[in-house]
Amino acid sequence: MTGEELVIENVDPRSMIKVLVEIYRRAYAGIEVYAYRRTPDIVGYMKWLYKRAPDGFLAAFLGGEPVGFIAVDDRWMDHHGKPIGEIHEFAVDPPFQGQGIGTRLCLAGLEVLRNKGHRRFGLWVGEYNTKAQRFYEKLGFRKVGQWGIWIRMEKEEEPSSP
Repeated sequence: MTGEELVIENVDPRSMIKVLVEIYRRAYAGIEVYAYRRTPDIVGYMKWLYKRAPDGFLAAFLGGEPVGFIAVDDRWMDHHGKPIGEIHEFAVDPPFQGQGIGTRLCLAGLEVLRNKGHRRFGLWVGEYNTKAQRFYEKLGFRKVGQWGIWIRMEKEEEPSSP
């Protein structure tokens, strides 16, 4: 990472929608099958993410410029109807990948979910997005199922003692 300090903060994506759309597009380059492609669809998706969980939309900034974002949801339910902290979207601009930014951003998102009482976390990742699967496995997520082109990954932590 450059000498600049990484800042991660909760944001309203509408205030920087154009740059977030471009980060999203670049992050999905080569794996577009898993992404929205039309700008109105991407914008609508980001607005939905923010509406679902305004406290859970975090952006990473280097030198004041966004380089990635994560959207987590503390009000999600798993397929059994049980609460689970969900990672809906996570993207780091490719020039900034491999520098620890994604790890710090993802850990910050998980911390938001922990602060809302979650100890179970889940996400969906594309079956051919093996780079992302390896990343999540390093953070303790395990594959628990598949639906079409999507792999379900979950992580469970022990409850913290009072």
